[in-house]
Amino acid sequence: MSPPVDYRDHPEYYFTRDLAPENPEAMRAAPPSNRELIIGPVEETVPEFMRTFSGTLAFVSVGVDYYSSTKAVLRLFIGQPSCYRPTMPAFFDDVLHDGHNGWAGERLAISEFNASNSMRKIAPRIDQMFCLHVLDNPARSPEANKTSIARRM
Repeated sequence: MSPPVDYRDHPEYYFTRDLAPENPEAMRAAPPSNRELIIGPVEETVPEFMRTFSGTLAFVSVGVDYYSSTKAVLRLFIGQPSCYRPTMPAFFDDVLHDGHNGWAGERLAISEFNASNSMRKIAPRIDQMFCLHVLDNPARSPEANKTSIARRM
């Protein structure tokens, strides 16, 4: 973890020393051959991942603790509409602590994301589960309503 930027990163809860991997190279060797573990600052790795990604995101688990890191991770949600299902579940691990609030941490990052994106919204579901609504997904178009594929989404 990088040092906290300011109070929005909840420096009272998350400490730089807490999550440093002891051996990142050993971590890279752990995933199966059909998976890839990307290690690095999310401000750098997320844009690169989205630049090369060609599939469909089906689920995202956000566990980066900080507001500043969460803001960077949420850039995953602003790709081409066809990269997502019309609704996609997302897990946020740091939203339930008594000290978590709408003025810091993941909750603030989600709120700012919703305010700055008219066609992508993150809505709470239950506890730590949220749902990304991709309002500009092709399946949500009036034309898609004329085909059976829209009914399967």
